[in-house]
Amino acid sequence: MTTLGNLLKEKREENGYSIQQVSKELKIATKYLNSLENGNYKNLPSYVHCYGFVKNYINFLKLDEKEAMEHFLLECPKSLFSKKPDIEEKAIFNEVNGDTCKFMIKKRIVLYLIVSISFILMAGIYLLLGNNKPSTNDNMVAIIPPKQDNTVDRNPLDNKLQDNGVVDNHEILVQLSDNSHIKNDNRSDNLSASYPIKLKFYNTCWVNVRIDNITEMDFIAKPGVEKEFSFKKFFIIDIGDSSAISINYNGQTIGGLGKPKESVKNLYFTISDNKLVYTKK
Repeated sequence: MTTLGNLLKEKREENGYSIQQVSKELKIATKYLNSLENGNYKNLPSYVHCYGFVKNYINFLKLDEKEAMEHFLLECPKSLFSKKPDIEEKAIFNEVNGDTCKFMIKKRIVLYLIVSISFILMAGIYLLLGNNKPSTNDNMVAIIPPKQDNTVDRNPLDNKLQDNGVVDNHEILVQLSDNSHIKNDNRSDNLSASYPIKLKFYNTCWVNVRIDNITEMDFIAKPGVEKEFSFKKFFIIDIGDSSAISINYNGQTIGGLGKPKESVKNLYFTISDNKLVYTKK
């Protein structure tokens, strides 16, 4: 047991709290609280989690934050978490993002099933049409094409012929230029939109952001710090202090995500009707 672990355990018992009561108040798993009190910092998911949990625990027990954090920094250097095996990192990622991973796996399975069923249906239609193909020995039937209607519109370029049968090159170039402009406009409409986000912090807290399941930001924010990023579909955020942050998009500000000193996880943000909305996964 470490110096900081002794301080935490003695103060908790002095205040008459059980591990379960502290876990319920701070929303931190009992196994992590036991690890902090026993000095087993490596059992926590990351240095950011360890730092945030210790700080919340210290404030909850009303210990001297400066003295306690000095013990923590001596007992738990960042290098303690710098060489986690790949298997352990995957286990941590799956624990924090379990619901998201399960959703993506289900989505891929459904997609594979749709593609497989579509392929089978297309193969069946092809075979069916092939079996119904008429034999070359059947009686030949003469097919008379319908009489063409002279009133049908001709190729627009045919209208560019002058009376003497000479093509007006200038008019054709203008027509082709107009068509090219329309194609470029249609192509630009298919570009994916990107939504800029600004995070503002009013107190020290740990933060983890997963952007479109492609990019991840993991850091400790200080008062007055601002972070900016963009996303295309969604982003998921974990916060050590839900009252220490505001999220801004296109003049819209979202704050008050929870009680002071309360940590929240898996807040799923996306755009709906040009507004930023969120749910808890």
